[in-house]
Amino acid sequence: MNEKNHEDAVRRASELLLQGATMLQISCPQCSNPIYRLRDGTMICANCNQQVFFERDLSEDQRKQFHQGESPIQKKIEHLMQQLEQEEDPEKIIKLAETIKKLKEIL
Repeated sequence: MNEKNHEDAVRRASELLLQGATMLQISCPQCSNPIYRLRDGTMICANCNQQVFFERDLSEDQRKQFHQGESPIQKKIEHLMQQLEQEEDPEKIIKLAETIKKLKEIL
């Protein structure tokens, strides 16, 4: 990320916080920057300026629509992210995180 983009992302993040958004402990699946929850419950990435959501919060029809045209690598990342959310063993967490990072680099 170049300096201009970084400054823009920091500015957007500051504006979100001033508007009452909450910085979450989860990161954007695209750029790994923090996700912010707005007052209406919407979650967005200040860097990508994209809405973020959990697949589990979607209806069955929305899930099917979301997965149409999705690459096998992206599907694998989503599956690994779900495993990561449930995992408690630190060694397995590290392995899952490293695998996700490598797969994201491929995309």
